[in-house]
Amino acid sequence: MKKLKTVVSAMLILLLTLCWSVPIHAGEKKNSQTVVRVGYVEISNMMEGMSDDAEKSGLAYDYLQQVSYYTNWEYEYVYGTWDEILEKLYNGEIDVMANISKSDERKGKTLFPDYAMGVENYYIYVKEDDALLSGGVNGLKGKVVGVNRSSVMESMLRDWNENGDYQVRVKTYPGSKRRYEDFFDGVTDATVEADNAILPERQMIPMTRIGSSEYYLAVAAQRTDLLWQLNDALDKIASTNPNFTKQLSDTYFPDVNVSTTLRTDERNWLSDHHEIRVGYLRDYLPFSQKDGNGEVHGILIDMLQEIESALNFGEDASFRFVDFSSSKEMLKALQEEEIDAAFPFERNVSLADEQQVYLTSEVINTQMNLICKGEYRNESKIHTIGVQKGNDIQEEITKRQFPQAAILYYGSFEELLEAVRDSRIDGVLISDFRKDVYLNRARYKGLNTVRLGEESSRCMAVKKGNYELLSILNRGITYLPVNYAVIDTYKYKETVLDYSFEDYVLEHPFEIAVLGIIIVAAITATIVYILGLHSKRKMLDEMAHKDSMTGLLNRRAYDEYTDLHDDTNGEADLMILAMDLNGLKQVNDTCGHEAGDELIIGAAGCMKSVLGRYGKVYRIGGDEFVAVVHLDKVHDGSLLQELKRSFAGWKGAKCSNLYVAVGYCYGNEKDNLTIKEMVRIADCRLYEEKKKFYEKSGHDRRHRR
Repeated sequence: MKKLKTVVSAMLILLLTLCWSVPIHAGEKKNSQTVVRVGYVEISNMMEGMSDDAEKSGLAYDYLQQVSYYTNWEYEYVYGTWDEILEKLYNGEIDVMANISKSDERKGKTLFPDYAMGVENYYIYVKEDDALLSGGVNGLKGKVVGVNRSSVMESMLRDWNENGDYQVRVKTYPGSKRRYEDFFDGVTDATVEADNAILPERQMIPMTRIGSSEYYLAVAAQRTDLLWQLNDALDKIASTNPNFTKQLSDTYFPDVNVSTTLRTDERNWLSDHHEIRVGYLRDYLPFSQKDGNGEVHGILIDMLQEIESALNFGEDASFRFVDFSSSKEMLKALQEEEIDAAFPFERNVSLADEQQVYLTSEVINTQMNLICKGEYRNESKIHTIGVQKGNDIQEEITKRQFPQAAILYYGSFEELLEAVRDSRIDGVLISDFRKDVYLNRARYKGLNTVRLGEESSRCMAVKKGNYELLSILNRGITYLPVNYAVIDTYKYKETVLDYSFEDYVLEHPFEIAVLGIIIVAAITATIVYILGLHSKRKMLDEMAHKDSMTGLLNRRAYDEYTDLHDDTNGEADLMILAMDLNGLKQVNDTCGHEAGDELIIGAAGCMKSVLGRYGKVYRIGGDEFVAVVHLDKVHDGSLLQELKRSFAGWKGAKCSNLYVAVGYCYGNEKDNLTIKEMVRIADCRLYEEKKKFYEKSGHDRRHRR
């Protein structure tokens, strides 16, 4: 027995000695973490920061970090070109590599998890001002197209080229850096890239899509242990945050640039149609309206004129507007080719197919509201509901929302509101664009607004088969800013609001009663009425210049100020501040738009409390602000410090922190410094501060806001 114990002890000592002598390799436990070697390739928005000292960011980087939360992996980054890193993955010199598309060849050389990182589309891109755009894809014949070597993009390009007989000349590169240099230097005519790698500032326009594929965080064939851990982590991520990959995609994938260069078929269509006839509804402000002089006004008209200017086809064709009293009348004219296009049409693809029309991209999206008298509890309380004659969109939405209610028709929207006020009907539907304007009147103060769950998207329409005009309109609509219609609405609010004597009487009952018993009541009432109108116009002017969310001055007020002072020299005591919220998009994506609105309102409150004592504060965009202040004392930076302390001390119900980037410029920094130059200097300093914030925080740096 003693001899047996001696043998066992010796074997244990030998085993411990062997274990102690085995070196720690990548992938083994070290300080309770698994060291994983990551192949890192510089790809815009996907993997940025090509050294251990550089700030890293991008979709793949964020994805790797999220995986590490569930696997306890510690990363060692190995840098190189695409070809180099892919070869290291095949040889087992690295453990994982992101952004790898699955192919039969790669399946034998590497391991793929059960979940993809995302889906990317591959396009052939040209420069924004390239003449190739007018000829379409057939203009690429004989042209040189650059692509990364040994990539899925190369395989798809060659298949596309061969199957379509496009006869492009393929030039391959070991990585993206040299490929982009040759593209912008004119060595190649076009380049292939994934849609999630295009930065807006590069001004690249997609010519044609050649394919798409899912991409993965691939694992070296030798590391089945890591594949098991990765799949387990992705299972947990999918079960706790199913939208994780979509959120990453929305954060890092930029919008695709739109070319304003018309294609040959589009230009030919315009040459044959010198007059583009557009149908619109009468009495439909802020979208369309004809005044007493026969001039047409509204968002639709402004938008099409902006498109004509952007696409530069004014010499070939121009828009002519034709009014209609009903949607049915307008649809019939479109089908019989009496007009070429029409607005508005609801975005209902099935109905459009039935009506034999094509729908353009969305022109406007608006929330629908119910206007009623008294408290609204549920739809069962709505027995009768009003609709404006000829407004088929309003009628269809009304039927969907209140299928049991009887519909009564009225000639104008004012008649509908009067019917609600007088209890002749229980309610009427109205969009956000018109709600505030109408309900601001005193005669409608007793009416309530209930926000419905339905949103309504409005489009233009062309007759089925007219794809050339559809393409022209879509090109222009997509080119316009997303919030174009919202901003353009402000100029029409005063036009819609026809302040009446009834409004005045309702707002000033005591004055009218007193004046009624005075002999000169008629004269005095007339004078007070005129004064009331003047007061109302002043109020309307304030409305037009005031931001409804924050109470600050709006973009219109700012534009009027800069138009008046742009080229004037700034005074010595003048200071201009440009301010912008940091991280608002992330808050909207993660906490919801109510949290984002709380940040905007909170920031405005801080600005108003600190800067309002010295001048004016404007909200010029979603989260963009400008202040113009006059300081009596020497510029010592104390105002900036007070402003930043106010931001830092803010706390909200949904958000606990408020980060605002601030740029500034003093009027006495340079001799003869103009207001326009001061704004530019403040804006530049703002960008620098935002850049420092994003470098420090690691948040999305693609979008300026």
